[in-house]
Amino acid sequence: MRIGFSALLTEGGRSGIGQHIINLLGALQEIDRANQYVIFVLAGDRSLEAITAPNFTVVRVPGFFSRPIASILWHWTVLPILVRRWRLDLVHLPSYRRLCPLSPCPVVVTVHDLAVLHEPAKYGKLRHLYVRSVIRRLLKQSTQIIPVSESTRQDVLGFVGFNPERVSVSHNGIDHKRYYPMDREYCRAEVARRYGIHPAFILCVARLEHPGKNLVRLIEAFTRLKSETGLPHQLVLAGARWNGAEAIYQAAEVSGFAKDVVFPGFVPAEDLPLFYNAADLFVLPSLHEGFGIPVVEALACGTPVASSKIAALTEVGGNGVLYFEPLNVLEILETMARLIDDPLLRGRCREQRLERARRFTWEESADKTQAAYRQAAGQEEAIQAHRTVWRAK
Repeated sequence: MRIGFSALLTEGGRSGIGQHIINLLGALQEIDRANQYVIFVLAGDRSLEAITAPNFTVVRVPGFFSRPIASILWHWTVLPILVRRWRLDLVHLPSYRRLCPLSPCPVVVTVHDLAVLHEPAKYGKLRHLYVRSVIRRLLKQSTQIIPVSESTRQDVLGFVGFNPERVSVSHNGIDHKRYYPMDREYCRAEVARRYGIHPAFILCVARLEHPGKNLVRLIEAFTRLKSETGLPHQLVLAGARWNGAEAIYQAAEVSGFAKDVVFPGFVPAEDLPLFYNAADLFVLPSLHEGFGIPVVEALACGTPVASSKIAALTEVGGNGVLYFEPLNVLEILETMARLIDDPLLRGRCREQRLERARRFTWEESADKTQAAYRQAAGQEEAIQAHRTVWRAK
């Protein structure tokens, strides 16, 4: 097959979708020498420079199409032309936010989450309306949909009303050559040297987004924990600014512990293992997630993890994580305190954490993605065969 892949949302790997694209293509490159791939990526984006296999062709798209509206228009108008020009048999769109309703070939779409259904204020009224009206109809035109978790699969089935046989889960993976238990003192020293952050600290890796990532409540829980127990830790919120970040900065400023709430900004993938291994605890308090890659990364480093008791995170974390109700500040506080204060609990759960993380690999994700490609191609062949028989009659 000749497979087209839209990588316009790679964003240099600064987002979860970007990391998904980079790692999935890297894994497909390793396991697939039979199919031909044509990867469309923005000019100036160097995050796919490792894609060098002879059956992978990278096509540069003008940087103008990095803008959201322009990107949507490119997928609607230019991509169908490129599909014909490159004689593609199938096109994979790794985010439902960029669809190709006029594609002349089968379309496979990855859905990372449908947070807009759970958090209407996340993207604003106009985008919420766009997703509920336009995107819903366009998703129905897809040949195959790949959700990254069973939780997201249920959202897709409920929202789109899609044929369950055409919705196949493919979990995200992590790079186990990068995320693994490292010497803790070395990692602490490196985080201190590179970022000026000294032990001990609690870590959260998430975009600075409000209210979806629930970071204001995390700051409130951290503040109460320090006030009530004299906890010496800092809270490190590693992530790029996004919608509502001002509310998060404000919460830190009025907490009474502003110096202990640290914002290092976006941390590149090569430094993240240092943070996970240096942290005493990793916390992800999100109100909604489609998967939760940082949870798996932390588990793979052997770091104690506390997270929201929401469907996707319990699916991913299993018995390697302690959970809390994300709207309950006291429960967030108590869960963090348990994992910090109880060394037996931290040690007893370590092997469970490592074992859980081993389940998620990009190689398995690539295998399941290829299965979705074959299923989509098979569906198109069946449709064409039916049309041929009908016309013959």
